[in-house]
Amino acid sequence: MILVNDGSTDGSTSICNVYKQKDERVRVFHKENGGVSSARNLGIEQAKGEWILFCDSDDWMDPNLLERYVRELSAENGVEMVVMGYKKCKRDRYRPISTNQILKSDLISGLFLLEKHGYHGFLWNRIFKKEIIRKHNLRLDPNISFCEDHLFSFEYSEHIQEMTLLPDTLYNYRVGSSSSLSNCYRNPWMVIQEANREKQICERLLKRSYSSEFEDQIFKAYRCRMHIALSMFFHRKNKQPFKKKLLGIAYLRKRGIENKLLFKNIFTDCIASFIKYRISYPLRDLFRLTALHK
Repeated sequence: MILVNDGSTDGSTSICNVYKQKDERVRVFHKENGGVSSARNLGIEQAKGEWILFCDSDDWMDPNLLERYVRELSAENGVEMVVMGYKKCKRDRYRPISTNQILKSDLISGLFLLEKHGYHGFLWNRIFKKEIIRKHNLRLDPNISFCEDHLFSFEYSEHIQEMTLLPDTLYNYRVGSSSSLSNCYRNPWMVIQEANREKQICERLLKRSYSSEFEDQIFKAYRCRMHIALSMFFHRKNKQPFKKKLLGIAYLRKRGIENKLLFKNIFTDCIASFIKYRISYPLRDLFRLTALHK
């Protein structure tokens, strides 16, 4: 087990060291804060096993998760990626995300099934073959902090032929209100960069084996990213110069002209985003703050 302490200031250093003292199989690495991608990359570089899986710092695994993966890997020859279901945890509510059965699939059909069943491109609900990661020098991009896990998963998928989807929900994904787009700001230019890269990778995958269903998924994901980018240009935490914001909106308008399905009416969307992020959300937060002080 590798624990990466990414420059934390909350006592994680001592917690990691305690686990290291308890079990010699636990390896701890302390580094300056560089973000989740640099922390994961360090883990990849230090990994010694044949397979790699990730766990986010605010999530947890059921005790038998590793055993389930090992059982599946032992039963199959030539398996290159196994993806598992998970539980969405919000406060005391747990919602399982599952296929309800074991599905063995070729790559393109598997990617379609991942989206269909809500498995998406997360890192923590799948196990990767270290040999493939090292052979193709796959790493997460430290400059992207929006859907960076999707990029890595799709880049890895370019080098495999098939996958297995498990129905087991042994990973617990904690969903907090702070992660919602109303509270979480992302640089819109970074969102656009991620969207374009992901689209390019998926289009290369599509050339290997065409699927109209997967092509439709690619477009829907790209459209969703473009709408998020547009909304981020109006986010109250966006301190970019006004001219740079206009350039971004102009870029999205151009993309919308090239593909009329991308935006129904970008001017209407701009007005809606402005009202949402500059008026509605600030007023909501003000009412909540007022209620807390009563």
